[in-house]
Amino acid sequence: MRSRSESVGIGCAFAVVLVVGVVGLVVWYGVTNYQVARDTDALVHRAQVAGSADDMQGYLVQLQGNLRAYGMDRGHSALVFKRPDNSFELDYKAVGNVIERLDGIKSLDERSNAYQAGLDDCRGIMRELRDPANGYMWVHYECWMIPVGIVMLGLSVLFIKPGEF
Repeated sequence: MRSRSESVGIGCAFAVVLVVGVVGLVVWYGVTNYQVARDTDALVHRAQVAGSADDMQGYLVQLQGNLRAYGMDRGHSALVFKRPDNSFELDYKAVGNVIERLDGIKSLDERSNAYQAGLDDCRGIMRELRDPANGYMWVHYECWMIPVGIVMLGLSVLFIKPGEF
């Protein structure tokens, strides 16, 4: 039979392991979120402020490759209520359409009104796209991490008794 001090030590150790687990989960999530946002959202934002059709197209080609690499060329950013406005596939197609449109714009004189209007129109399309990383992180990580984290913190509170530390 265990003594009182042994069971107190086991409870504290379990609580510490749970807290360390939650902290580790948060750090891992932060690093993953940074990487996904860097590879997707940052390119959307850079494309919006690109000074030329060549620059914008370069950002968007890189974005399209990254969307494909993360699997954001299919599926939705919702678990249950899947609609056209949360479709990764439709966003991916929109990026492809802008890339094609930029091919036509690049053939125009950069000082012409048509070039500037076309580039501005492409900027507007990119501005209306939602940041893909938010939906990706929700579907792949946040939907299960939030409940798991709450349960882990709740369990750690249950195992820490007043005066144990």
